[in-house]
Amino acid sequence: MELRDLKPRKGSDTYRIGNSDDLVVMENIGAVPSDKVCLQEHGIIFLCIAGKAQFEYDGKVIQLRKNDLFLYMVHSVACDFMATSDFNCRQIWFNRGELWNINIYSGTSLADMSYLKSHPLVHLTSDDAALLNTYFQLLCQRMKSPVSVLTTDIVRSLFGTILLELLAVMRRHAESMPEPGPQ
Repeated sequence: MELRDLKPRKGSDTYRIGNSDDLVVMENIGAVPSDKVCLQEHGIIFLCIAGKAQFEYDGKVIQLRKNDLFLYMVHSVACDFMATSDFNCRQIWFNRGELWNINIYSGTSLADMSYLKSHPLVHLTSDDAALLNTYFQLLCQRMKSPVSVLTTDIVRSLFGTILLELLAVMRRHAESMPEPGPQ
């Protein structure tokens, strides 16, 4: 099986500012890759909205179902993809450099990044799923609109807000997990 570095798709239900791949929002992604994937330039936020999917991610089996949020980190390897025929998700692809354009790091730490790397999947409450869906729709709306003087800044601000909400959800999830016992 070939190891591929995917790029975000172009076409319908895909939004970007200009021709840049730095920040790409995609709706209605029902297909899964057939090859082993290791993205070199992008992280991806997945929000499963229907069906189920399964794949191996850095040696762990990941199962996505409706209202699951998954964060694909740069340089991770994913393979052995399977999905139900009704699988559908939304994705936000972001270039590593794009994160530095957003001021979210004041409230994050290396511990957050380590946690996200080892726990990239969280099942959202219905309230969290509704909130993230609202942000996602707003982000899509702004990216579909004609580019004006502040469009790029507005889009980056919305993306930064989504990242902060994602971090808040992940932290709540981490706090609710039992502490590992002595071994």
